[in-house]
Amino acid sequence: MSFSGQVRVSTRDIDLMSRHHYWEKAVNQYVIHIDCPVSSDSPLEAELRHSHGDIINVNYIEANRHSVQRSRIDIDEDSRDGFFVCLMTKGNGYSY
Repeated sequence: MSFSGQVRVSTRDIDLMSRHHYWEKAVNQYVIHIDCPVSSDSPLEAELRHSHGDIINVNYIEANRHSVQRSRIDIDEDSRDGFFVCLMTKGNGYSY
């Protein structure tokens, strides 16, 4: 398997008021459609590295505490085929 390219998206240089919108837009484009409600007093610090392969895309996400949700409507309206696997190597989180 080969990867034809990698995209890196980071909130590091984005002003604090725009970070959540910027992050949602990046994740929606490269991973899945999500909503990211503001649920923390800390500014969002997140990075996405998206590698596009011939048969699979791999996304590496590193971020501080934030909430991500996906509604049934989001799932139904996203026409991309996908299989979601999450390997958390640090911190706490859950998915259901």
